[in-house]
Amino acid sequence: MKIFKRLHEYFVVGPFQGEWDLRKKQLLVSISIISSLYALAFLPLVVIEDYMAAAPVIGLFSAAMILIPFLVRMRIPVELLAHFYITAIWLAEIRIMMVSGGVYQNITDPQILVLMPVMALLFTGLRAAIVWLIVAMLTIVVFAVLQMNGIEFTPRIDPQYLQFQQMLAVVGHLLLIFLVINVFEQLKNEAHRKLSNQNVELEMKGRQLQEALDSLKASQEQLVRQEKLASLGQLTAGVAHEIQNPLNFVNNFSEVSAELIGELRVAVSDDERRKLADLLEQNIKKIEEHGKRADGIVKSMLLHSHGGSQDYSLTDLNSLCTDYVNLAYQAIRAGDSAFTCEIVQDFDDRLPRVKVVQEQIGRVLLNLLNNALQSVRERQKREPEFAPRVMVTTSFEGSKVVMSVLDNGGGVPADLRERIFEPFFTTKPAGSGTGLGLSISYDIVKAHRGELLLSESKNGTAEFKVILPA
Repeated sequence: MKIFKRLHEYFVVGPFQGEWDLRKKQLLVSISIISSLYALAFLPLVVIEDYMAAAPVIGLFSAAMILIPFLVRMRIPVELLAHFYITAIWLAEIRIMMVSGGVYQNITDPQILVLMPVMALLFTGLRAAIVWLIVAMLTIVVFAVLQMNGIEFTPRIDPQYLQFQQMLAVVGHLLLIFLVINVFEQLKNEAHRKLSNQNVELEMKGRQLQEALDSLKASQEQLVRQEKLASLGQLTAGVAHEIQNPLNFVNNFSEVSAELIGELRVAVSDDERRKLADLLEQNIKKIEEHGKRADGIVKSMLLHSHGGSQDYSLTDLNSLCTDYVNLAYQAIRAGDSAFTCEIVQDFDDRLPRVKVVQEQIGRVLLNLLNNALQSVRERQKREPEFAPRVMVTTSFEGSKVVMSVLDNGGGVPADLRERIFEPFFTTKPAGSGTGLGLSISYDIVKAHRGELLLSESKNGTAEFKVILPA
C-alpha cells in the first residue's frame, strides 16, 4: 500500500473538486497500474507459445494503461480517462476472445466485459454505465451468434496456459474488487470523520446561538424596560401637575366644609341648619369626586409603572383617552413650559365598553400622544408662527372601535412609512428615543386582535388609528 501511496502522491495532483474527485483519480491510477501489470503477465505466453496474434493488442493495452497515470497528472478530466480505459479493455478483450476460442471456451474474458459498466458507473455516472452495459452485452451476443452460425474462433494457446491466463484474470478481478472496496472504506471513514467533526461544530454553534439568543432576550428586556422608564419619566411631571388640580379642589372644599360645620353649630333655626347641611353635602360630594379623580390618576400611574394586571377587563376608552391626553400634555409641558398646543377631543358617546388590558392600551395611547406632541413641538421650534394642533377622536364603526391621534407636525415621509413600525427604527434625534415605542404598540394592538395603522399624510398631518374589535 505504501507503493500505491507514493504513486498517488506523484500522479494525483490538485486542485480537487471534493473528496470523491480525489479518490476517483487515485483509484483510476491504481487500476490502470494493476491492469498494465496484468497485461504484461501475458508476455511469457507470447514468447513460449505461438501467441503472436495477441501480441499487438497486449502491447497497446499495456501502453495505454501505463499512459493513464501520466494523463491524470496532466489534469485530463477523470471521466474522459475512464472512457479511454474502458474502450481499451473492450478492444483488448475482443481481440483476446478471437484468438482464445470465443465465448464458449473462454469464460473469463466475457466476464471482464461485464466489468465495463461497473467501471463506468464508478467514474462517470449511471447513463454511461447503461451505455457500456449495452455494448458489453451486444459484444457477447455477437460472438455467441457468430459461433452458433458455424464461425469458429480457434484457440491459439495451449489449454494449460489458457488456465494460467484465467488464473491471472481471477487475480486481477480480485485486486480490482479489493481496490474498489478499499476506496469506499476510506470514503466511509472520511465521511464518518467529517460527520463527527460537523456534529462537534454544530454543537458548538448551537451553544453559541443559544448564548446569543439568551443575550438578545436579555437586551430586548432591558430595552423594553428603558422604553417603559422613558415614558414613565415623561409621565411623572404630568402626573404631578394633573394631580395638583383635584388636590386643590379637595383642600378648598375641605376648608369651606370646616367653616360650614362651624356655622352649623351656632345656627338657631331649623331652616338655616337645613341650608347649611345641603351646602355641606354638596361640598362632601365635590371632595369625593375630586378624590376619586386623584385616585384614578395615581392608579393609572401605578398601572403604567408596575405593569398592572394582565387580565382583560371592560374599559371605557373615552375616559382612558381623556386621562392619557392630560397626562401626556402636562408631561411635555413640564419639560418645556413655553410650549402650548391646541388639543381637540372628539369622543363618540355611542362607544361601548371594550374588553382590553387597560395598562397596555394606555401605553399605546401614551406613545402615540407623545409622538404627536413632540412632532408639533419640533415644528413650532422651526416655525415660530406655527399653531400646533393635536386631535384625539374615538368612533364606533360597526363591530369595531377606532381611536385616532392626528397631529399637524409635518407628517411621515413616504420613504419611511414602511419602516415606521420596525423595532429600533426612530426618526427622533440620537439619544431621544429607543425606537421601540411604535413597535411595542403595534405588538400590543395585534395581541388584542386589532390593527395599528398610519393613514396617508395630507397637508402636513400624520394620523395613527388604533382599531379594536368591540
